[in-house]
Amino acid sequence: GSCVAAAVQADVDLHRGCLGPLSHHGLDTQVRHARGPIIAVTDAGTRAAPDWLERLVAALDREPEAGVASGFYRAAGERFFERCLSTVITPQLPEIDPATFLPSSRSVAFRKVWWERVGGYPEWLRHCEDLVFDFALREQGKRFAFAPDAVAHFRPRPDLRSFYVQYYRYARGDGKADLWRKRHAIRYATYTLGPAAAAWLWASRGTAAGKLGLLGVMAATAAYTYKPYRRLLPMLKRLSPGQVAYALALVPVIRLV
Repeated sequence: GSCVAAAVQADVDLHRGCLGPLSHHGLDTQVRHARGPIIAVTDAGTRAAPDWLERLVAALDREPEAGVASGFYRAAGERFFERCLSTVITPQLPEIDPATFLPSSRSVAFRKVWWERVGGYPEWLRHCEDLVFDFALREQGKRFAFAPDAVAHFRPRPDLRSFYVQYYRYARGDGKADLWRKRHAIRYATYTLGPAAAAWLWASRGTAAGKLGLLGVMAATAAYTYKPYRRLLPMLKRLSPGQVAYALALVPVIRLV
């Protein structure tokens, strides 16, 4: 679900509606009834900073030709697992290229006139509708203003099962919207061929080919988990040895999901 707020210049007229799961139709309804020319959106399950709305509106005021203000989000969570998960899956600011960054519905504002011109959010999608909306705006040539100081704190799913279900639904949404073909082809090929490759490595473990294959797997695993481990490192300094071991072991499991 998502929350919608409408802002009118410096005077904020808040029209807020927190919508239930899969409320893509409801999101367009809330935007349609919002009175202001600027619409700010954040997901349910996130906690916007006190100056979040002000920062988004300021970004659009600074760049009148921009149609979208791309806010940012930071890892949060109440339980230890949630804090680990959100840290691992949430991009860090140095990783972001403002020129290509596509804002999610966790933290974004846009001019209502441009929502109208692209036909709103795609109501035929239950997931990933924010990305399709972003692409539609880019196809119209609209500029995105990056607002890294407009922060929403993101709380992830509370356990691995619900996290898996969430990303399964994201993948279904990507497929329906025909997004990220190459990325998903590589991922599903890995899932399909992985067990056969593991069986071959075990059978060939004493041979030169098996050892070379094992080195290749280790190198691929290191490359695949490098970024999540890099995100996790600052957090590890504040943890007990047991928590450090748990967090480190969690990374490949999260990446596998």
